[in-house]
Amino acid sequence: MSINFFLFEAIVIEDIVRWSTTIPTDKNICNSRIKNGYPENLYAEYNLINISKIDFICYAINNILARDDIVTNFICWSDFGYFDSILKNNVDNFPSTSLDIKYFNTKKINFCLRNKINETDKDYIYTLVNAAETFTGTFWGANSKNMKLFQTLVHNEVNEMIKNNIFDDDQHIYLRCFLKNPASFELYLPDNKWPDGLSYFEKISNRHEIVCKYIKNITNGIFVEIGTDKGEFADFILSSNNSCVLYCVDPYTKYDEYNDAINNITGEKLYESVKTKLTYKYGNRVKFIRKFSHDAIDDVPSNIDFVYIDGNHSYNYVYQDIKDWYSKIKSNGVIIGDDAVDDDNTKRNEKNNVYIEWVPGCYGEYGVIKAFEDFTTENTYSYKKLIHNQFILRK
Repeated sequence: MSINFFLFEAIVIEDIVRWSTTIPTDKNICNSRIKNGYPENLYAEYNLINISKIDFICYAINNILARDDIVTNFICWSDFGYFDSILKNNVDNFPSTSLDIKYFNTKKINFCLRNKINETDKDYIYTLVNAAETFTGTFWGANSKNMKLFQTLVHNEVNEMIKNNIFDDDQHIYLRCFLKNPASFELYLPDNKWPDGLSYFEKISNRHEIVCKYIKNITNGIFVEIGTDKGEFADFILSSNNSCVLYCVDPYTKYDEYNDAINNITGEKLYESVKTKLTYKYGNRVKFIRKFSHDAIDDVPSNIDFVYIDGNHSYNYVYQDIKDWYSKIKSNGVIIGDDAVDDDNTKRNEKNNVYIEWVPGCYGEYGVIKAFEDFTTENTYSYKKLIHNQFILRK
């Protein structure tokens, strides 16, 4: 499946549907915004250009992408606001590789939000006057069928606004479209910063790239790894961020509730070997806590920046790990969990686990995806995703 991008600034296409260039807006309720020179409250042309983005796309679908030599299944809009932002924002916040189609919901209209949607967003006048930003008009995507649906939704909302003697820019229009048709949208919420949202869709090939992306720019961070085993991934974390302190939490003991091949190769000898190796290399930047993760909570400072969960992969343990350590991470902190592979619910047992044997002698019970989805659903988190057998949750 391919992604096609269209970049338009203020191009006028003759066949585009336009509304009147003199859109009425109640001057009394928007007086302060008019005095401050906000273009959406002053210039009809400004709003018309913004809300016509979907018309540009549908024009392209009907007149360009319909040609035999151009085949597309998914289309993204990215306008000048994104490219202009590259000059004004930290380049590290932008994707360094192409975007990957599998991170989009190809059956819905995909949008990156700037802030969470709340009750005040339902009020037309409040949004008009305060311009609280939730939807952004800078980047979004859908397949051709849903783009045409979106065009209909946008036109309906514009017409309804005009009937109520008000008008606003595309961000407000998109919000209205979602509030009336939530099932048609897939929303992604970054950490209230533009353009971080695009990184949600970035093509990443393995867990090392994923983790490095989230930890590389943290200064003097407090990191936790649950399940250190041979210390290979702990070594990677410490080498990818040269100012962090990493707490390695692992009991290094065999116990009956861990149905995994790794349970057979742990113990005192492995613990001493890993501790000696990492301490020699990183000194006081690595700290070992030889306990079960639930019992180690009080041994780690609060305001944790990053937690990597890779211990007992069964449902109850993973759910408890997410619950325990989420309470310890700071706002904007990240939890990433390994081995999210239990995607076949037909094989899930009464304990919510799926038994997987990778190769003879390498096996385990996995309830990672189920635990992650249950926790995030119960707590209504917007910034969450599954990628390359990793789950990602930002607080």
